Amino acid sequence: MKKHKTLWGTILLLIVPLSLLSVGVWWALSENASGLQPTGPAAWTTITLGDSARKAGDFWTDVDLDVSPRDPANPNDDTIYITATRWEGGNFILFLYVSQDGGATWTKYRIKECQGFECYQARVGVAGFQNADIVSVGWQDLSPGNYDILVQTFCVAQATVGALPAGPSCPSGTPLTPDPVARPRDAYPAAATAPRVIPLTPEMVNVSKSSTNSGNHDYGGREWTGSWDLSVSASCLTNNFPLVWAVWAEDYAEVRYSRSTNGVNWADPAALPFESGLTRFPSAYSGPDGALYAGTTTASGNPDVFLTVSTDCGQTWGPVANLSSNPGFSDAPQVAVTGDGKIHTVYDDTTVAAANSADNFYTQCTRTGNQLTCQPATRAVADGAFPHIATDGKSLLMSYRAIPGGKNRGLGISCSPDSKPTWGAAYELTDPAGAILSAASPTFTVPWGVHFLFIKGALANQYGYVGWIQVGPNFVRVQFSKGVRPGIGC
Repeated sequence: MKKHKTLWGTILLLIVPLSLLSVGVWWALSENASGLQPTGPAAWTTITLGDSARKAGDFWTDVDLDVSPRDPANPNDDTIYITATRWEGGNFILFLYVSQDGGATWTKYRIKECQGFECYQARVGVAGFQNADIVSVGWQDLSPGNYDILVQTFCVAQATVGALPAGPSCPSGTPLTPDPVARPRDAYPAAATAPRVIPLTPEMVNVSKSSTNSGNHDYGGREWTGSWDLSVSASCLTNNFPLVWAVWAEDYAEVRYSRSTNGVNWADPAALPFESGLTRFPSAYSGPDGALYAGTTTASGNPDVFLTVSTDCGQTWGPVANLSSNPGFSDAPQVAVTGDGKIHTVYDDTTVAAANSADNFYTQCTRTGNQLTCQPATRAVADGAFPHIATDGKSLLMSYRAIPGGKNRGLGISCSPDSKPTWGAAYELTDPAGAILSAASPTFTVPWGVHFLFIKGALANQYGYVGWIQVGPNFVRVQFSKGVRPGIGC
């Protein structure tokens, strides 16, 4: 599976693998041994949230997704949040898309209009409560001399769901005004009533507070290091408010994090216990039992992926576990935790791949306190890159950039109905005529050379959801795909 990348120098030749997924050697079943059928493509529908012409001043650059499942008895009230950054004219604009009916209708909000090429790498995290969702939206500032991570937190009023934690209620305040639907660029069905999205701060908050470079920060240099992530923990409550936390690469060499217990004030940044070195694609995940998971790639020396966990809501962190520990280049770990406590991770790896290629790997960890025990994976289960993993507490959804036979193609999907996992056969999403929907390159390069991850998935109630970027010969689109179970294999 060829990566189809132009490498720029000896060091970067080592650090450009695509992320893929594999399973540990202890799992003796083959990918297709589960008996699940690859019926997935017909079970998915895809709509376009935003379209562009793939040219200067008309371009989408990144996307992120998170879901609040709301009422377990109502599969059609899942509230979906998607952030995306658009290059429009001379400026970059950060948008938030909200659907309160499982993706049937949408409302778009203009969160931030940056002056020039300043805001990139949109992120979103959410925690759901009885009367509200707490939603954090962030971006990375790339204005010269000010490379920082900024976050703004919102309260979104919701219909009461007694099964959820009490949590906060939305304060009085002026909700955001929806951004008008711009046809034909905006192809989504508009909601009849806009959600009440109330900002907790008047502007975004600088959470990195740094005089050095935070996040992904290189104009035109085809940088392959850095990046950041954001998460909200519904289990770590302070005065009924969830913990909002962010992780990022600082000055290429270390991973830092910051926390907020009220969505307004943020603690001073602190270093996570990863080894210093060339750092890539840190990730943040809030587990269902209150544990927080931070992962990263350390690309200096022998590149491997690492994970650490906090059991006291981010005050302290346990020993770092090596998820890969092999001679290949391992990259971009993502985490999901099922209700039985199993910790599921995916990342890319070149160990078993042909020259100039990589494969998706899967491995599983267990936790005793803040100690992680992880079984390194040794085998790929799908041809693809930069996988993301999601769970509803039982099932698992993997979404990734498919590269069958080394050829860049579409959005890849694999699913497990349990946490063993019992993976169904992988497949790619198609349009109604059966044609593959071409996804963005796993680390898509926008015109000035900065790279981003472009696929995020979620499972909730009866559905799977994926937000992603589609790139064609004369367009770039923000896409939303929805899959109906059991047709998606879980």
